[in-house]
Amino acid sequence: MFFFMYLNSNRLLRDYEVSDEGTLIVFRHLNHLDKWSITMLLDVFAEQGRQKFAHGKKLLLLVQINDRNFKITEPIGAINLYLLNDKER
Repeated sequence: MFFFMYLNSNRLLRDYEVSDEGTLIVFRHLNHLDKWSITMLLDVFAEQGRQKFAHGKKLLLLVQINDRNFKITEPIGAINLYLLNDKER
């Protein structure tokens, strides 16, 4: 079920039109959501931000948290690249 919620969010944001100057989205008090929802939300925005950037559009996201002890330890929007260069071994 969570996977389908993630896919639907990603599809909805993919159809969002970013202006030629770029678009700034601000989330205030994001710590009021549960950590899973925050992680999924930021992951969708990170993925779509890369997609928009590949097409010459700029999507910037600012997040404000009120809790000084708030932590997310999982990577968000990360792309793991494993590159092997035989000359640098």
